[in-house]
Amino acid sequence: MFSTARDLARFAQMMLNGGELDGVRIVSAATIQKFTEPQTPPDQPILRGLGWDIDSPYSGNRGELFPIGSFGHTGFTGTSLWIDPNTQTYVILLANSVHPTGILRSPRCAGRWPPSPQRRWGLRRVD
Repeated sequence: MFSTARDLARFAQMMLNGGELDGVRIVSAATIQKFTEPQTPPDQPILRGLGWDIDSPYSGNRGELFPIGSFGHTGFTGTSLWIDPNTQTYVILLANSVHPTGILRSPRCAGRWPPSPQRRWGLRRVD
């Protein structure tokens, strides 16, 4: 996640409001529901929504206070956003620490981490 705590707080509030923020509909309530309900096959031991972790080996940052039914997303450098619709609360953690192994193990990204701004945004030098 690359943003500010304030913007992420607004995003989390929009999610808690069922897709609306400051009186403006951003996405439909049905879209929020579809994003945040389990989308994994029933025979899988983990629960994930569309882009959200619900209950998996990676959802330990949910802690003991946020129950299953809450959802969140984590990032490579220790960032985290966890949202609980039942209590209408959210937790945002923005950090900039290296992954515990210090290595990104995706074959797609091997040798290319961190990506240069030029590569990330397709910029070219113009003389």
